Amino acid sequence: MKHAAILLFLFIFTAGCGDLAPNDATVSGPEDSVSTLSFSASSSAITYHPLDFIAKNKAGVVLADIEIELFRGGIEGEVSLLDKDGNLIAEDSTKGNTNERGIRRAGLQLTVPGCTTTTDIKASGSVLATVGSSSYLWTATVTRSCTP
Repeated sequence: MKHAAILLFLFIFTAGCGDLAPNDATVSGPEDSVSTLSFSASSSAITYHPLDFIAKNKAGVVLADIEIELFRGGIEGEVSLLDKDGNLIAEDSTKGNTNERGIRRAGLQLTVPGCTTTTDIKASGSVLATVGSSSYLWTATVTRSCTP
């Protein structure tokens, strides 16, 4: 039994060594986006692409081939993640590795509803990028003016 436990520990330890970020890894990303849409009764899809998230160590050296996980979120709108080529991702999150410049490229599509009353609509979408124990939250906020 003790032998099996040791083998299991070694397997878990070595299986997780692939793309682990160092303890001092940080992730940064683009500036948040704030915009306004004019009156429309139809919904509008806004694409934010590319969004570049960069992994670095404490000394500022970029970290190539490090896994960054991205999560999407949003309020009052439909939010979808986009891959590095701008294609829709069906899942709420996605994992991928940084390139040789430490960049993990992605995007976000935010569909803002059309006006049904004269009350303005405020929609937001966000991407949370995580590497190791560090995270970065990028947010897009859109206000649709519903006054014709």
